[in-house]
Amino acid sequence: MLSNKDIVREIIKSKNLAIYPLNTEYINGSSINLTASDLAWYSAEKINGSNPQEEPIIIDTPGKYAVNQGKINIPKGETVNILTQEAIWVSRKISGTYHSRVSISAKGLSNISTTLDPKWCGLSLISITNNSKYDQSINVGDGIVTLTFDYLNRKASKDHVEIAASRQDIYNRFDMTGINSTRLQYLQGNEHRTPFRIKNNMRESDIYKQLRQDTPLKRFYNNFLLNPIVLLLIGAVLTKVGESIYKWISGLFS
Repeated sequence: MLSNKDIVREIIKSKNLAIYPLNTEYINGSSINLTASDLAWYSAEKINGSNPQEEPIIIDTPGKYAVNQGKINIPKGETVNILTQEAIWVSRKISGTYHSRVSISAKGLSNISTTLDPKWCGLSLISITNNSKYDQSINVGDGIVTLTFDYLNRKASKDHVEIAASRQDIYNRFDMTGINSTRLQYLQGNEHRTPFRIKNNMRESDIYKQLRQDTPLKRFYNNFLLNPIVLLLIGAVLTKVGESIYKWISGLFS
């Protein structure tokens, strides 16, 4: 399992892992939290259809948009499917697992347990069912799932079956009514569905550039050499050395 240091190192190298948008505050000791976007839908509804000459039938209707004024509303007994704000790419060397957050489960919302396969690319589609007795809601931007990463002993094969990036095969079934044109264009575009786009967007972000500059040497300089006590000790040592040199030079000319 990758630690926070492993995750940061892999992000900086961006040869096996890329995340965009990147927020280092969401990186934990051995995981990273993913947040809810404003792209969320209820599961497809089943309604009774009727035909005067035939028996009643069940008709699937597209799941409706679930976001209203920055909140994802989850009525009791309802399942909502939420795309994360973060798009992820991993190489054939890394896999992962998704885990529930206690803050979500404590509300009576269902547990989350699924896998991140090697070569995954895209947003994560997280399904949550409200098992409580009350209607619940999640704010857009809230952390909804925790993701851990693992190194594989051997690379996954190049020809293994890949799941559609960002699970487009699933969200295409949902009702897009209510989503503004900008977000719909993003959803249908390639910004979150190709490794190149995810890596390139991450590398161009200010957080990534700052992360690259935060080298061990720089941290040592900031945390140790700029410490006031250390500076006083260095000053005292330099003063002693200066006095010794002065005495030595004075002795040469006396």
